[in-house]
Amino acid sequence: MYTIFLSSAFWYKMRFMKLCREIHYIAKLYLQLVVAPAAVAMVWRWMFNSEYGIINTIFHIDAGWTTNPQLVIPTVAIVAIWSAVGYDAVLLLSGIQNISKSYYEAAGLDGCTKLQQFRYITLPMVSPTLFVVLIMRLMASLKVYDLIYMMIGEGNPALSKSQSLIYLFYRESFIKGNKGYASAIVIATVLLIGIITAVQFLGQKKWVNYEV
Repeated sequence: MYTIFLSSAFWYKMRFMKLCREIHYIAKLYLQLVVAPAAVAMVWRWMFNSEYGIINTIFHIDAGWTTNPQLVIPTVAIVAIWSAVGYDAVLLLSGIQNISKSYYEAAGLDGCTKLQQFRYITLPMVSPTLFVVLIMRLMASLKVYDLIYMMIGEGNPALSKSQSLIYLFYRESFIKGNKGYASAIVIATVLLIGIITAVQFLGQKKWVNYEV
């Protein structure tokens, strides 16, 4: 009789350990979302510093990551991707976990490889979640402001090559005082987001699968 209790205790212990691991992984993915964007931008700015940054120190190079007009866009993109990858990964993970295992079992019996299962089962079944993630990332990329403001800043020679529409609105409205031009930028941004989103919704019929 005691073996039943021992087995049950071990089973619950394993489930508890698995739960702790999942919480640990999710916490690491969500870490960049919990931290304030300004703090994230400042840390990455120090890391990309051309004089004492850890990136140049590790790779023994002398690159102006935030001052070189040719490198500033990839630099800001790296930080933006790092900041969003955790949230997007959790969304896609929840979509993958909702896929029934019977599809993979049937595909395995038919001799499908892991790559074929990913191509013909995982991607089609997770496409609705992927579609939502793509729309959110598109909107976020058009509205990015804080990373440019904190990492580049005024007086930087690479600022003219790294301005987003929202940052351009900020400069025209609050620095130069050109309210009319700033309002036009906002209207153009809203229209651009609306047009691209509408195109995505029209194009989703070709690759998004809502059938279970």
